[in-house]
Amino acid sequence: MRVIIDYPKPIKQLFSQKLPLLVDGKIAGTVTQGKILSLPTTQPSVSLSVRGDKKSAIQVKEGDRVQIVENSKCFTLYYLSLAILPIVFLFDLPTLVKTILLILALAITLLGHLIFPKYIIRREKSSDH
Repeated sequence: MRVIIDYPKPIKQLFSQKLPLLVDGKIAGTVTQGKILSLPTTQPSVSLSVRGDKKSAIQVKEGDRVQIVENSKCFTLYYLSLAILPIVFLFDLPTLVKTILLILALAITLLGHLIFPKYIIRREKSSDH
């Protein structure tokens, strides 16, 4: 069985990042941004996940085309929490307000990682068979 994996490279990203791919919970290899690769497997249907993230795991079959994309919702919340930090450090605020803002930034980051998967795996059937 072969599964085609496409991990498109974002335009603004200058470095390539390798993602470990897990097939049925075991590391099957890595995929680099901007590369398309085939993942050979011996079973008719397997569970594919990135970095062991169970929220984004999907079942794939022979001939499936899979695209791995970064979840923008996760990064939006991350950047929102980063935007709070300059307010804390640049303005002369009472210590209690600074503490509350830092706890809020941490809570936003943690909730974003708990609720949204970092990577979304999309599947579409291959048209060449």
